Amino acid sequence: MTKAEFVPQWFDVDAGRVVDLNRALAQGAEVTAVRDRIRQMALSRGAAEDGLVMGEQAR
Repeated sequence: MTKAEFVPQWFDVDAGRVVDLNRALAQGAEVTAVRDRIRQMALSRGAAEDGLVMGEQAR
């Protein structure tokens, strides 16, 4: 069985880098709404039913 997962990320224009939202949350950043919206969109249209899951953090 193959597992498909995604890690919610966004690009911080001010810092000029990609931010792992799960890691940022663990460090106290207030990005829950952004992370949840990305999760909602990524799992929409049947992706969750097909087995896509949100990973915990980038490797």
